Amino acid sequence: MLLCTANLFDYNKSPIDADRQLRERETILAAAPDVLCVQEFWHATRAPDDPALARAFAEFCDQLGMVGRLAYAPSFCHVGVLWRPGSASVESWQEYSRWQWHHGLGMAVLDIGAAAPIRVATTQLHPADPAGRFTEAGYLAMAGLGNPNLVTFLGADFNAAGREPALPGQHGSFYDPEPYHDQQRGLPHQQFQVEWNDDPDAEPLLDRRALERARRAGLVDIAHHLGVSWRRTSGHHPGDPHGDRRPDGWRGSVAALPLVTHYQVDETADSDHALVSIRIAPERIGNR
Repeated sequence: MLLCTANLFDYNKSPIDADRQLRERETILAAAPDVLCVQEFWHATRAPDDPALARAFAEFCDQLGMVGRLAYAPSFCHVGVLWRPGSASVESWQEYSRWQWHHGLGMAVLDIGAAAPIRVATTQLHPADPAGRFTEAGYLAMAGLGNPNLVTFLGADFNAAGREPALPGQHGSFYDPEPYHDQQRGLPHQQFQVEWNDDPDAEPLLDRRALERARRAGLVDIAHHLGVSWRRTSGHHPGDPHGDRRPDGWRGSVAALPLVTHYQVDETADSDHALVSIRIAPERIGNR
């Protein structure tokens, strides 16, 4: 079973982007996920139950041959979980958007024909506030996503990097390297990503607290867990000022880790973020 996560880059925001959005859908259709997490499904509304938002998301699902649920975001960049009929069916859906989120969090409990259901969640942590990301990572814990006894997968744009140690042969201390070593210091986007230092001339280092908080809450970085070589998921898009980073990916509860067999990054989508996929073996549920 294939699970994918994709930041859709302000999908639906402008009709001018129709061709790009078509190419994004083509990339997803080519991947043929059984379950898909999306971020930045854009629709300007202050009403969580806006019927126009529901219609736009239903059309998107139909175009992919999937069904899904959407979690409202105050930022207009909504997040959702989709699944393919025949591969999964929904047992329950819960969104946590009425908490103090910049974007939102949604979680589907899915029957995949295995010994027990799986939980698939998606979010996009705050893009412009390290303290906000840290708070939102606490919400992930409050929602119980790291429960070690439940199979939970979180596909997201974390807008952050963690403190997982470097793999053998990697340079530096962390699996996710520092992206700003070679950049001019003090660029505006760095303020949204780096840890605070009272010395304005200090080296800009990533603020890693949010995903460290998620890790301590029981959400394990699947790429690092599998020991796969580090791959960027952002920085490939023309004009991206940040450089190579890995804000997107999958985290899972301890119970979810034995199911994962494969991890892949696909940069071919016409987006500022890559499509990140994992494969899982549902027959392993209950055989830990």
